[in-house]
Amino acid sequence: MQSRRFIAAVLLTAGACLVLVFSCAPTPMKTEPPPVPTEASAEDGLPPGWEILVSEDIYFEKGSWSLTAESRQLLREKALWLLANPSVNVVVQGHSDESGSDEFNLALGDRRAGSVKSFLIEAGIDRERIAAVSYGREKPAEMSKDEESRNKNRRVHIDIDLID
Repeated sequence: MQSRRFIAAVLLTAGACLVLVFSCAPTPMKTEPPPVPTEASAEDGLPPGWEILVSEDIYFEKGSWSLTAESRQLLREKALWLLANPSVNVVVQGHSDESGSDEFNLALGDRRAGSVKSFLIEAGIDRERIAAVSYGREKPAEMSKDEESRNKNRRVHIDIDLID
């Protein structure tokens, strides 16, 4: 009789321990941050034509942060829209392809974002309206490793800063 009580007590204790272990277990961490809106919408109260900022990226040669004649023209169009809409702030996001170290790619993305930010400032946009960030190779536009995909990853993307 006592051995049955002992076994019952052990089983109840083990069961209680299991319940505690599983109920107190930490929730698994998400490996990705929550999605951030990449495109603004008319509901965000943006002036008409905001798509010019986010629709076309600025592309760079491998290992370069120099603006091409084509990218300068595109940036002039973006700057004109920003001048006409002084309430809109932007985030200039520098990217690279996957070749090179993480440190090199972050620095390269930073230089690319910096060259675009400098161009916009020289075009008359208040520096306080422009944030710059480098993602290096962490957010590729194309996942493939062919040269065409690498070319698409050597870019600066301009997004609208929706934070008030």
